[in-house]
Amino acid sequence: MRILFTIFKKYKALSILNILLFFSSYLAAQSISTDSIVGSPFCACTSIKVSFTSTGLFNPGNIFTAQLSDATGNFASPVIIGALI
Repeated sequence: MRILFTIFKKYKALSILNILLFFSSYLAAQSISTDSIVGSPFCACTSIKVSFTSTGLFNPGNIFTAQLSDATGNFASPVIIGALI
């Protein structure tokens, strides 16, 4: 009986470890960072390239949006200038 309990105990610990490893990938923090945007100041109708790097897991339906602040750098009412679906 002791051998059976030891085997069960061993696999129980292994199962808990597998569950933790499986879900830890979903619990990792997501981040999005942009490279420096060159060419400032920008004129109206000027095209710019905004490169970004994302880490972590995102839902398939997420939309990445580039937003423009007002002249003082305030994003209270941002203007959407582009999106990546």
